[in-house]
Amino acid sequence: ARSATHGSARTAPMSDSGGYSRDRVVRALQHRLAALSGRSVAQFEPMTAVLCRRGQRLRPHWDAEEYPGALRASRQSVISCFVHLTTLTAADGGALVFPRLGLAIQPVAGDAVCWLNVAPSGRVLRRTLHFGDEVAGDVDKWAINVWIREATP
Repeated sequence: ARSATHGSARTAPMSDSGGYSRDRVVRALQHRLAALSGRSVAQFEPMTAVLCRRGQRLRPHWDAEEYPGALRASRQSVISCFVHLTTLTAADGGALVFPRLGLAIQPVAGDAVCWLNVAPSGRVLRRTLHFGDEVAGDVDKWAINVWIREATP
């Protein structure tokens, strides 16, 4: 993740879309997430390194969009995975928060949180609104975003 981000960048791609990485660690993670999700790596968007430093946060958002016809060409984001690369204490902040579900998940290195973004009908699951709480400590929060799109028809 460090080698992917440069300068003041907070996000950077770590893999190409829809293919296995040449990096053995990233490729191993892709294999594990493909097995966990039951989806092919061909459905993966580029895996993205995420860095949050003291005072930074990730805004509230959903990882899917309502299903307009134009989205059918690019395919809906149906599953999200957020892989923690660092451990932060509660005092350090940086939790992954799902306010509509009443969940706050404190980062533990090596843990991943995965969730469905849409119902089988394609309707966005609005309860999956989430954000990254502010990092309060002097530790950098590193993670990897993995978005998995629906299969092509």
